[in-house]
Amino acid sequence: MIKSYHSQIIKMYEKIREEDEKSLNIRKEEIRRKLPEIIDIQRSIGKLSLELSINILNNVENKDKYLKELKEKITDLRIRKSELLAINNYPVDYLEIHYQCPKCKDTGFIGHQKCSCYKQKLIKLYYNNSDLIN
Repeated sequence: MIKSYHSQIIKMYEKIREEDEKSLNIRKEEIRRKLPEIIDIQRSIGKLSLELSINILNNVENKDKYLKELKEKITDLRIRKSELLAINNYPVDYLEIHYQCPKCKDTGFIGHQKCSCYKQKLIKLYYNNSDLIN
């Protein structure tokens, strides 16, 4: 029976994460339509981040200076993206996933420990399946 509850809770979290992802995709599509420059900025940040990762491993002339410049470009783009969102009355984290439980990021676990939201779901399941209702 306990395994059954665990399976039910895991399915709940899967559904929650799907909803979180769906909401994020809707927000991204809205921004894509209304503020396409932000999507371009995000792509640039992604490309520069990839370039940064690759060049950390490579021996490039003036490596430290080059990496510092890349980091500064990424920071500048992130600031610009945040400014554009704020100017247009969007929260700065609008294009990030919004978890129902930021502690466990809607997984039910923090490391190997059950999150308080998992325990709450388990209590609710026990209660709903008990004779205490009605």
